[in-house]
Amino acid sequence: MWRLLKNPVYVVTCLGACMELMIVSGFVVFLPKYLETQFSLGKSQASVFTGSIAIPGACIGIFMGGCLLKRLELRPKGAVQFVLISNTICLSCYALLFFLGCDNIKMAGTTIPYTNNSNLEPFKVNLTAACNFNCLCTETDMEPVCGNNGLTYFSPCHAGCAAFSSRSNFTNCACVHENSREAVGAMGVGLG
Repeated sequence: MWRLLKNPVYVVTCLGACMELMIVSGFVVFLPKYLETQFSLGKSQASVFTGSIAIPGACIGIFMGGCLLKRLELRPKGAVQFVLISNTICLSCYALLFFLGCDNIKMAGTTIPYTNNSNLEPFKVNLTAACNFNCLCTETDMEPVCGNNGLTYFSPCHAGCAAFSSRSNFTNCACVHENSREAVGAMGVGLG
């Protein structure tokens, strides 16, 4: 055991593998949530997408790495350098992911205020506004609707909608301040 701990190639390889596993496990765990929020995917869609990319990618990477090491006939020092260069390239590719994404959805009361007031107070998340104050809206069930003014509302109740013309078309919405006071349920339309 002591001979293994005194072997610098073995120790560096073990440390590199541990650090690589920390990066990959954190990436795979949070990638579905990132896909959900940035690209408006459902939980199952995001998880299937992550699994269908991560598992084959790992298998192909291990197989190709083994083939390259065998073909190049690298000694231990050369193998460690190869792994270091490969991991540096992978880390650079992970860094590029920070530049991918979509703009956040403009949701009244959560990402932007209900009204455009120019006071200098910092914005606070508040789903209740003057236009829906007497509606007694619940904050437990999210049913997003898109208003004709380009804003998304937490639910038809939070948009101040008093009537609906179909399952996903709501009318007479007090919080929608455009010519047409309609809101459309996001189920068939999408949030973006």
